[in-house]
Amino acid sequence: MNTNAQEKRRVLLPALGAATVIAAFLAAGLLLLAPAYRDIAAGLLSAALASFVFALMVLLVFRRRNVLTGIVKFCLIFAFNLALFTVAGIWWFGPVAIFHPNADAASEAALASMPQVERIEEDGGRLSGWRFRCGESGAPVILYFYGNGETGSAKLRALCESVRAGYFAGFDLAVFDYPGYGGAPGRPTEATVKETALAAYDYLRRTDDVIGVCGYSIGTGPANYVAANRETAALALIAPYVDGYDLYNNFLPVFRSPLLRGLVTFKMESCVFAKSVKVTPLVIASADDRTVPLASSESLASSYHNATLQRLDGRSHAGLPADPVCLGMVSDYFREAFS
Repeated sequence: MNTNAQEKRRVLLPALGAATVIAAFLAAGLLLLAPAYRDIAAGLLSAALASFVFALMVLLVFRRRNVLTGIVKFCLIFAFNLALFTVAGIWWFGPVAIFHPNADAASEAALASMPQVERIEEDGGRLSGWRFRCGESGAPVILYFYGNGETGSAKLRALCESVRAGYFAGFDLAVFDYPGYGGAPGRPTEATVKETALAAYDYLRRTDDVIGVCGYSIGTGPANYVAANRETAALALIAPYVDGYDLYNNFLPVFRSPLLRGLVTFKMESCVFAKSVKVTPLVIASADDRTVPLASSESLASSYHNATLQRLDGRSHAGLPADPVCLGMVSDYFREAFS
């Protein structure tokens, strides 16, 4: 092979390899995080395949001898680059796949029109939330941590509907947005969500003596964290997970080895927090939950010194928090805990 051909191969192959990996990586990211852009993802996958085939053609044209050796080398380089990009992707995009920051202007407008609801903004807007006041002086307050696809305004609006339906009578309700959600600035990570959760409790503690904590789905992590680090009167958990590793494994069951566990950036080890929780939590889970498996909730329940596990089979993950039986269980639990 002449020198000119060698130089072309040295330049083309790495470039094509990088283009292939990047296109495949972007396509996978789009399919995972933005299914609505599946057409673009399909185009990127096609581009990745075309790049890979073209790279093999380059090998055949510029290196007629030892073609098999060249193909093997290229495939090894491609595999290494793909692994490198995959590791970086899991590390960076993991929290992105877990959290889905959004806002709900309609719910904000609805809450603004309710005389019993007050807007909360502290620390230059970093702490952003809503509070429903039942009208009774000294009423206990329930601090609620919502799921990853909700917002503080939408959740409190739904809770107000529950109050009108007869649940949570005599209780104040407070919901604060995670960073990046609603009107709160920042980006949701394990550290920022924990910080916001404690700040929300501390804000309420200035004026309220009796605070119960409730969490649903991703919100059960910060709810557990608050109960482990602050004095709470009660802790109710709907579809809770044992830790962040379980969430990752439920999506892709490869994060059990110590090496791959190191790639999990959202650890949220509720099973560890559970050891410091002094109250008896209420844990509600369903065997038909496809997002947080029943086994994960059961494992968390066994981590407390004492916990009450209630199964509501037949309910989906999204259906649990609005289910009348679930609402009744949570309302009755807080009523007994606050009495």
